[in-house]
Amino acid sequence: MNFHSSDFANTHRWFFDLEFVRTRNKNAENLSDDAIIESILDPGNQDPYAPNVLFDAEHCSTALGVTRNLENVVLRYLQEGMRRGVSPNPLFDPSFYLSQCTHLLQNPSAAIEDCLNRVRRNERLPCFHPFFDEDFICKDCDFGAPAAFYSALFGGDIYEVRSHALVDFDHLGHQLNRTFESYREALAAYWDAEHDVSTHVLFDLDFYRAQLGKDTDIRRGVYHYLVSNTQHSPQPLFDPSFYRQAAKETFGQLPERPYEHYVQQGQYCGLDPSPFFDTQHYSSQTNCEDAPLEHFLRDGHLSASGHALLRFAQSRLHAAASNHSDTAVEALLATEP
Repeated sequence: MNFHSSDFANTHRWFFDLEFVRTRNKNAENLSDDAIIESILDPGNQDPYAPNVLFDAEHCSTALGVTRNLENVVLRYLQEGMRRGVSPNPLFDPSFYLSQCTHLLQNPSAAIEDCLNRVRRNERLPCFHPFFDEDFICKDCDFGAPAAFYSALFGGDIYEVRSHALVDFDHLGHQLNRTFESYREALAAYWDAEHDVSTHVLFDLDFYRAQLGKDTDIRRGVYHYLVSNTQHSPQPLFDPSFYRQAAKETFGQLPERPYEHYVQQGQYCGLDPSPFFDTQHYSSQTNCEDAPLEHFLRDGHLSASGHALLRFAQSRLHAAASNHSDTAVEALLATEP
């Protein structure tokens, strides 16, 4: 079948970034545009060129159940995967991208096309996945122009352990007894885990789920929180209403997502996350200047108190002897002070 002249090839022509193909493959440098597309869509080609910066052949093969040495994964993706809403890359979440770009036609192919067009124009992307904050990843590193950064990120050449204020892949790996070397591996482990897992010590899954009601059936709590416009707190020692007012006094405006604001900015300014954690009191005992609440939750609570009027060790003993023996003492303090 001559895919060059077919309606199929023409319909999906936007999917092929020919400059990207030529840059990545020397033997394609002198081929015509039509020859490259025809080669990529050849059913007998089991190792086609990656057609664009987003396409991850290993991810798509797994998602579509394709045996790569027997089938053309690009052709299979265009024939079936895109129609099913399968993302061409584990780091690109079409639904989340569309939630940032409400002007687009709300289907996965529109999100993919818009993303590819922006990369071709060397523009910054809207948020493309709830677990990835571009500013957070790049805060300590210069990855160059946007197109170069996305090419390296989606191509698997970048792996920063923390990709978002509430996403720490080392913490995730510790829970799953795994070590990750790539985002693809870490994300696959998160979604394939038999039970829900947290991505950060600051995210308490049980506390978060308890606020959603018994009838709420969500598979992954962190993902649900990050894609939701919710004021629920993912941490017993964080009170959104309390913090929003403190942030307004300090920064002059109410943060839209108070917990992320606290993790990224507020805690470094010495703001308290709730009435039950006194940052200055805790820091004076531990000399902890950065991330005091995180420091406390990891192991600081073993030797220092989070508030002058609260004794967590004694409170735990009291909770264990009460009718709330299955409830964390921080949750008790947050709900029944």
